[in-house]
Amino acid sequence: ETIVRSNGKRQFLVIRLIFLLTLIYTVQHQSKLLKKIDIVGRGSSSSFEDNHSSDHPAEIPWNHHAGGEAIGRVGTVKNEVTEDSTSLNGDGKPAVANRFETSASQFKTDVGHTLNQSRKPCALLFFGLIKDFVDLALPAIQQHIIRPNQGCDVFLHTYNITVTRISRRNLEQPYQVRTEEAYHLTNHVSFDTDLTFEDEHHKFLRRTRRLYHREWGACCKSHDNMIKQWHSIKRVWDLMVDHERKLMLEGKRSDSQGNEKKYYYEQIGLFRSDVFYMSPIDIFDSNATLPNFASYKGYNDRLFYGQRQYAEVWADRFSFAATFERKYMVSSIVRGKKRGYHSESFLYHLLSHHNVPVEKKNICVWRIRTGSRLAVEDCTRESNWFSKDDISKYLPGGYTLQVVEDVRKLRSGKNKTSSNLLGFPPVGSNGNANTGP
Repeated sequence: ETIVRSNGKRQFLVIRLIFLLTLIYTVQHQSKLLKKIDIVGRGSSSSFEDNHSSDHPAEIPWNHHAGGEAIGRVGTVKNEVTEDSTSLNGDGKPAVANRFETSASQFKTDVGHTLNQSRKPCALLFFGLIKDFVDLALPAIQQHIIRPNQGCDVFLHTYNITVTRISRRNLEQPYQVRTEEAYHLTNHVSFDTDLTFEDEHHKFLRRTRRLYHREWGACCKSHDNMIKQWHSIKRVWDLMVDHERKLMLEGKRSDSQGNEKKYYYEQIGLFRSDVFYMSPIDIFDSNATLPNFASYKGYNDRLFYGQRQYAEVWADRFSFAATFERKYMVSSIVRGKKRGYHSESFLYHLLSHHNVPVEKKNICVWRIRTGSRLAVEDCTRESNWFSKDDISKYLPGGYTLQVVEDVRKLRSGKNKTSSNLLGFPPVGSNGNANTGP
């Protein structure tokens, strides 16, 4: 009996020892694993960092390291596409953890809520596809939007696609998209796929396709792209609101005078992610600003900034659709006006219906086309302040101007040829550029 008790006690001690060693190993292994994967995943609409600090990664300079690597001040991001960059996690977010060699915390700066504290709480919202983001769009965004509005929180929504579709209307061929580059701008990122978009809006698409703007060509690619833009705007707005609710729960309910607020962010800017910004934009210099070009008998739909109450009207397109169809949509028999669901006309009626005090400013942005090309004639359309002579002043370094012919077959069977002036990057480059004057 004594021997049995002794053996039992010895076995019990051995089991405890094995358990303790296993526990120590597990803790150490998890600690190392967390260090490796502490890079992404904190930008979904349901997951934010506990501390409300800066969410702006370090700036990426214009010049890029040979071999396709974009060098930031605190790390390296490889540009080659791997299987990881095209796969999806359960929440629809790209599995990009293996793409980054440094942690997200290293990419962050300390500008959030440390500068311009005398200003009202503000947010910068980016929407739409990202094209040539690190190489071309991001440096201009950082210089002309982030810097003039330091202290604003940044949010982004985009679509998780790997290749763009052919667009004859925009002279675009299929092009590789690296959606994970969105994390260079902010950790507050949300994604959708084409499938999730269509699942949510299939009834709306089916109904409004009958009323598409026929001057855009055959239905329904351009129409659907417009609705996808609306969806992206709504998603990034919801992303901001989700984070805003968390801030309010944390006690940020009062302004500097101690008055209780209904919401946190008071000044908001909404910007396309796939354009080249050419001059500084201060979102506090107006109550409701739109660009003064390419209005097409309506309002330019590429950006907006101003007071929250007006930004919310600009961002909410879907709830206005029924009113637009009933009160403002132009019949197909009326000539000289934009008919059907025309984006700029829709926006004009939306803002006018809600009495938004729109102020047009001379802000020029160029849309980025696939292959780092720039639609340099954008700001000359319906504009008396930006001429073709001004294009060369803002053209990125090394870029050249080329005329591209577009031939389309009309319904009559005749061909229509138009000339388009585009900015082309240096041969063999990844779109290296400077930010202009």
